Order: sequence, then structure tokens, then C-alpha cells
Amino acid sequence: MKPIYRSKLFWFLIVIAAVLVVARVMLPFWVRDYVNRRLSEVKDYRGHVEAVDIALQRGAYKIREVKVVKTSGDVPVPFSPRR
Repeated sequence: MKPIYRSKLFWFLIVIAAVLVVARVMLPFWVRDYVNRRLSEVKDYRGHVEAVDIALQRGAYKIREVKVVKTSGDVPVPFSPRR
């Protein structure tokens, strides 16, 4: 009988697992960069997100340190949502 580590299926599964682990580790950075890119496209505003935490098992995310500043006008004004 052939050892398991010589099986093509074994190595295929190892490669798939490694790709999934790398994608999971990189996902928060990809989402943060996407959000920052979208914020930079908003006219008359400048924004930045410092970090994004993703919990896949719950389907939840947390955005940390969001800064949105209005750039039109004489003085930049921080964004303040209505309460």
C-alpha cells in the first residue's frame, strides 16, 4: 500500500487548505483597503478606516476608528452623525 503523503489527493487537499488559511488571514486587509478606496471616491469628503475585524463563524464584522472629514468649504469639518 502506498503511503498517504505520496497521494495526489493528499497534496491537493493540503494546497487547498493552505490557500483557504492565507485567504482568511488576508481578508480583513482586503476589506479595509476596499472600504478606504470607496471612501476616497466620495465627493467633498475624505475618510479613513484603521482596521476591520471579521468573524466568519458569526457572519459579523467590526470597523475600528472611522474618520470622515468634509473637505469642501473654508475649514475641514469632522463628520458628526445625527443622534
